[in-house]
Order: sequence, then structure tokens, then C-alpha cells
Amino acid sequence: MPDFAGSWAFLFEHPLVGIAVFVVVSLGVLLVLSGGALGDTIGGMLRVAVGFFTAPFVFLRDALTGMRKSDEDVQRYRRSRIFMMFRWSQLLYLGLLVWCLLMLSSGVTTSLISLWPRYEIEQGRVLDEQIASLEGQVASANEAVAAAGAPEYRETLLTQRNEARSAYQRQVQSNADLVQSTTFSGPAISQLANARSTYTVESIRNNIDGYMSGCPRGYNWRGMTIESCNQYRAFVLDLANRKLREFSLENAAIEADRAYREADSAAQAAAANLASLEAQLQQAREQRAAVSLFDPEVWTQRIAGAGAGLLTTLLSVIFTVWLGATFVSFFSWLTLMMRGLELLLTNKLKEAPPPDEEEATA
Repeated sequence: MPDFAGSWAFLFEHPLVGIAVFVVVSLGVLLVLSGGALGDTIGGMLRVAVGFFTAPFVFLRDALTGMRKSDEDVQRYRRSRIFMMFRWSQLLYLGLLVWCLLMLSSGVTTSLISLWPRYEIEQGRVLDEQIASLEGQVASANEAVAAAGAPEYRETLLTQRNEARSAYQRQVQSNADLVQSTTFSGPAISQLANARSTYTVESIRNNIDGYMSGCPRGYNWRGMTIESCNQYRAFVLDLANRKLREFSLENAAIEADRAYREADSAAQAAAANLASLEAQLQQAREQRAAVSLFDPEVWTQRIAGAGAGLLTTLLSVIFTVWLGATFVSFFSWLTLMMRGLELLLTNKLKEAPPPDEEEATA
């Protein structure tokens, strides 16, 4: 028994050899079967292949022409017994055309929406807030370095430590109150409320679109509406920003406490803190500069994705027209057959002699 699976596996393992052999064998067979008219044969095959993509649009064009000139057909079918079937045939043509237009509109809309840089806008906003916060911390660190040698240095450090702790505790309490006061619930909110690292927060924020993709139609989103889904998403993003602020304040409190406990080396600690904040600020600015709404590489990917979506939509319309046209054409053929039988019987009845003449002949 031939090993067809092995043959296919060989072709996939050696695609170039397989394609070359396929082309050579195909040309040889076509040359023999066409009697030497290889060019005409290939041209005919290409026309048939292209016809697969053009025939649906020809069908739709003819359907529009038929609907535009349907008044004449209506007059012919008005007194027919299959008038309703004729009307059904017209409605099927119209329904297929409208369905294809809806599919095409949906695909174009989806492709256009995919070009909107939502992620870059959100990421830029978050980085702008982070840069503003870091700039304030750097300014404070510069003041700390300048005041490192002052007599009241330890008192200043103590005050800063207490303020940092208070700010952190207020942020923690504010976040806890926010979670307790909301009517929303779910894994994302629970993970954010119990998050202990920025990695968890960033992961949830970056994957929020995928997490919310099933809302409100998904099983886990029963009872939700589009408005409540948008509110839920806004709440999750706000809580994520608050948690990042909490982590930032926690780090600031830790740094302030360390500076106070290491008062003997306050100047060195202040300088190190300043260097760290400046490095973070520089990194945040670099990340912000990398986020561009006009990045050629990103736009190339977006345009490619939108083009692929449009191509998929066009192919879907073509397949839909093929399937729908087959059914509609069969129904139209059935209507014409019944109309032909009706006309044939009507003509036979007209040609038949009256009953009185038949009796006289008998």
C-alpha cells in the first residue's frame, strides 16, 4: 500500500524540491494533454482560478441589475400562481446583498479601529505621571543633599521619614477603602488589592484588554452591560495606578527611614538616593521617548494587521456569495421551472377544443 503520509511529510520537509518537481510534472502533463497548446491551457486555467474571485461580484452586479429592472418581471408574475415564490426569490437576492454589505462594513470598521494607537496613548499617560513624580522626588533629593551638612540635618531626616511613612500609610488606607467601597469584584481586583510587586500590577494593566474581551457577553460577566464593563475597566486601571503610587511611596518611606538610621553618612545616602532617582528619571524619559504614536515599525505592523483583516473579510464575502448564490440560484431555477410548467399547461388548455365540439365530433 502506498505511503501517502510519508510522501506528504517529504514534501513539507523539502518544500523547494517538492515545488520544483510539482511545477515540472505539471508543465509536462499539461503539455501532453493540451496537444502543444500549453500557453492557451495555462491561460484558461488562470481565468478559471481568477473567476473564483470575480464571479461573486459579477453575481452581485447582475442581482442589482435584476432588482433595478424588477418592475417588468412583477407585471409578468402578478397574475401567476407562483407570484409569492417570485417575490421570495427577489428577497433572497436582496438579503444576500445586504448581508455581504454588513460583513464588509464590519471588517472595514474592525480594521480602522485596529489602527488607533490605544496602547501607546495609555502607556504615554502613565509614563508622564511617573516622570512628573520622579522629577518631584529628584528636586527633593537635591534639597536633601544641600541640607546634608546643616546642624538640623537629623531633625530634617526624622521629619522626612515621618512624612514618608504617613504618605505611604495614607495611600495604603486609601487603596483599601477604595476596594472596600466598590461594588465591583473579580480576580483582577483581588490580585491588585493583594499585589506585592509592580510586576503583578503591570501584568494586569497590560493584559486588561484581553481580560475584558468577553465583557459583557461572557459567562463570567453575566449581569454586566457595556457601560458597566467600561466602568469596571476604568476602576481596574485606576486601582493599578494607585498600587503603583503605593509602591512608590513605600520605596520612598524605606529610603527615608534608611537615611535617618544612617545619619552619620547622611550626605553619602542623600547623594546615592539622588543618583538613583536621576537614573530612574532618565530611564522613564527614555521609555517615554520610545513610546511614539508615529513609530514606523509599529505602524507597519498595524497596517499589515489591518490589511490582513480586510483580506480576510473580502475572502469571507466571496465564500458567502458563493454559498448564498448557489442556494438563491437553485430557488430561482425552481421558480422558473414552475413558471414554465404553468405557461405550458396554460397554452395546452388554450389549444384544447371546447367540450361542445368534442361531443359533436363524437
